[in-house]
Amino acid sequence: TSSIAVRGEDKPAITHSFLATGGKTYIVEYVDPNKNKDDKNDRKDKPLPDVVFEDFEGERYSGWLSSGSAFGNSPIIKADMPEYQGDVKSKGKGLVNSHNTRGGEDVQAGDAHTGTLTSKTFTIKHKYIRFLVGGGAHKGKTCFNLIVDGKVVRSATGRSSNVMSPAEFDVKNMVGKKAYFKVVDEVKTGWGNISVDHIVFTDKRLIDSEEKQAGYEVTWVYPLPTRDGWVLENGNILLAIAKCSEYPKGGAVEIDRHGKKYWEYKGTQSEVDTIQKTAEGNYLLTVAGDHPILYEFAPSGRRVMMIGLSTQKKNHHMQQRMSRKLPNGNYLVPHLLDKKIVEYQPHKGVVSTIRTPHWPFTAIRLPNGNTLTSCTYGQTVIEYDKDGNVHWQVSGKDLKGTELTDACGVQRLPNGNTIICDYGAARSKGPKLVEVTPDKKVVWTYNNAFRAGIHHVHVFKTNGVPHKGPALR
Repeated sequence: TSSIAVRGEDKPAITHSFLATGGKTYIVEYVDPNKNKDDKNDRKDKPLPDVVFEDFEGERYSGWLSSGSAFGNSPIIKADMPEYQGDVKSKGKGLVNSHNTRGGEDVQAGDAHTGTLTSKTFTIKHKYIRFLVGGGAHKGKTCFNLIVDGKVVRSATGRSSNVMSPAEFDVKNMVGKKAYFKVVDEVKTGWGNISVDHIVFTDKRLIDSEEKQAGYEVTWVYPLPTRDGWVLENGNILLAIAKCSEYPKGGAVEIDRHGKKYWEYKGTQSEVDTIQKTAEGNYLLTVAGDHPILYEFAPSGRRVMMIGLSTQKKNHHMQQRMSRKLPNGNYLVPHLLDKKIVEYQPHKGVVSTIRTPHWPFTAIRLPNGNTLTSCTYGQTVIEYDKDGNVHWQVSGKDLKGTELTDACGVQRLPNGNTIICDYGAARSKGPKLVEVTPDKKVVWTYNNAFRAGIHHVHVFKTNGVPHKGPALR
């Protein structure tokens, strides 16, 4: 569920507006409940009633064709599932689960079964298809697919967890088309299973309703995965794009909310890790590969600066992350596998190094000269003083009721509090974003089970009021 939490004294709830980057990219904004009341309840296209397509409560599959050995001839009864799978959070007593231990097999034998389960054909009439899904995270191999015109148009996997999570397909642009579902298990090894339950056709998007109840809504979505991003003062969005079909070696763009491009960079090596618009209006980015490089480009595309980065070459993905240009003209770069934060001076190279206990993801030079970083699987956020000594740090054990699994993005807010992205929150069931005071009290959290983990965040408003000055992130 979504949550906005305030701990301690009784006071109005905090609501931050932010850009979330990662496997999914979106902007969440504070919504004044007194604004825009007008139109949405008076839509001419009245929503259709929900229709339960399948709840898997029958003794046999009805209208579904099972092939292979994974799915058997009937749904699995939750009470008959192995104890080690725990409470999978299905709805009702029956569900689809390809971890087939009906013959008394052990864990490995249960995962070794493969097969498909194919539904009858139906006509899409609603805007969304909602369901529960769990099991392995093998894209295209342990998945729940929607097929139209013989092609997979939507697909979902589990999160390498037996616990089923709510998910939905947006099918607004497919209304009127014939379609069918196919549940697929092609994996015989670890997490070689998929579970599905309670498929519902609906016009009410559950994600939207949950978020609006919490006082915010998603106002913008970008279709590609991202590594870093900013909401600029002019309202444009600046993004470092993860490698994908459109950008096979990563990239970076400045776009407006309608998708118009104002600047673009296409990667030339393995990945593009970082993007930042400098005080001069240039674009800073880092490129991972056999020749890791920091670039600064003018808006015209002219290269202003290039620095070869001092890091390991064996694992490109783990070379560097959130690099930033400093007010003194130097560059601060966190090198993950090397466990170090390096300050580079143009034309001279390394001028200082801070050693970290685990992989540093962020490197933020604070106005007092200290350096703030997050140490990913070290589950710790540390502020170092000018001499490289620990000035302040916080870990999951300091935060009552909040576990840090993978501390990635960090932002120091104008009020002195720190926002932490827990990219591994899906595994720990903890919040995806946490705001912590200097005395390590949690004052705000964001947790939404329907949205992907957040790799990095840019909080740009609080309670609808824009932040002033450069964001420390």
